[in-house]
Amino acid sequence: MNSKSKLIELLEQYVPNVTEYLNMTQNTKKLKEMEEYAGVKLPSEFINLYTEYDGEKEDSYLGAVLGLTLLSAEQILENMKIIHENDFSEMQSANP
Repeated sequence: MNSKSKLIELLEQYVPNVTEYLNMTQNTKKLKEMEEYAGVKLPSEFINLYTEYDGEKEDSYLGAVLGLTLLSAEQILENMKIIHENDFSEMQSANP
């Protein structure tokens, strides 16, 4: 098993039972799919986190990422595809 994620270590300082809010996983299939889809190797810290935990449980709220939900690997992959498949070229910065 990989070493504990730095994010989990940090969160445990403030929320000792943080892992109770997270989905456990041993499945790395979605990580491989993300790498293949993006065409890049995922950072080791991301792999460490998502090899052990797969986002927040749907029936709880932790707000681990700046108050936002820690997405599951499946949700991340879905968002990657949505972003890739849509044309956002018409969007402009509020301060050009």
